[in-house]
Amino acid sequence: MTEWSLSVKWSLCFFWKLTVAKRDAVPGLGAKLKAAREKAGLTQTAADEASGVAQTNIARYEGDSKTPSLATLYKLAAAYGIDICDLLPKPTEIAPGSNGEPVEVSAPAKKKLKKK
Repeated sequence: MTEWSLSVKWSLCFFWKLTVAKRDAVPGLGAKLKAAREKAGLTQTAADEASGVAQTNIARYEGDSKTPSLATLYKLAAAYGIDICDLLPKPTEIAPGSNGEPVEVSAPAKKKLKKK
């Protein structure tokens, strides 16, 4: 599991809410969900039973035709035995507007992050 500070987790959650509110696609999320499920040794049906998320929705999330809510990601992460941060995109994996290009963090912002 990835170790992240609480402030980083909250930042990711805030970013997720903004992204989902805009109905933007999240590059690579479907592949991450599928890989995590398979690593946990679960079929989509077994993941449905373990998480309470319908198998049809799991298939849509993995196929990138539907974006799950943050609450749904928590359920899936718990069922797969991983931290939700393992599913959420890192700041360098996604750019505003979802064009998939990395986000550059300014030097002053990096210094502030290191101090915390």
